[in-house]
Amino acid sequence: MPTALVKTGWVLVTLGAALMFLLAVRYVGLDLEVEAETNAILRNLYIERPTGLYIHAFSMTLPLVIGPVQFFLRRLTPPIRREKYLPLHRWLGRTYVIGALIGGVSGLYLALFAYGGLVSSLGFGTLAVLTLASTWFAYRRICAKNEASHKEWMTRSYALIFAAVTLRLLLGLYQGAFGIEEEQAYQLVAWTSWIPNLIVAEIINGRRRRRESGQMPQIADAR
Repeated sequence: MPTALVKTGWVLVTLGAALMFLLAVRYVGLDLEVEAETNAILRNLYIERPTGLYIHAFSMTLPLVIGPVQFFLRRLTPPIRREKYLPLHRWLGRTYVIGALIGGVSGLYLALFAYGGLVSSLGFGTLAVLTLASTWFAYRRICAKNEASHKEWMTRSYALIFAAVTLRLLLGLYQGAFGIEEEQAYQLVAWTSWIPNLIVAEIINGRRRRRESGQMPQIADAR
């Protein structure tokens, strides 16, 4: 995977994370009652549980934004000066973990009432459980000073958290381009918003393992 392609991918990921941040901020002044009149998903789920919506939206925004920051901080810092930024990396990492754990728990709660019934609940519930597990494993690995495994689990964790972005892109695509009805489209994104992300994460992890074992040339790390 060429270095330019990796960097381009991370630029797009960063833009997606920034847009999600703006969307989360929008909830501060959003009148849920009015918005729910034209939004069936909001009406059937979040209008009954606004507190859960706010907790989930804002807690998940933290790791979503921190992920690209950690990547660019590492890439733009010369190796000789990385030790200087290690405390910042660690504090950002702790904030990431806290946000992901709170967001995962609140997401698991909201999944119980997901628009689209059992299919959506199972999809989003699985996403929440995997997010909690991968983030916790990543944290435990770095506590054990196993940096290689930590990178892999963090890659999986961020891929799952980025489902917040792919969900909205795919939902628009399913409804706009393919004319799928709203409920069916939501059931689809309950699974397709994160399974492809996880596949990409495993591809990245596999290439990293081969590179670090000397089986392929050195290129930019996708972390």
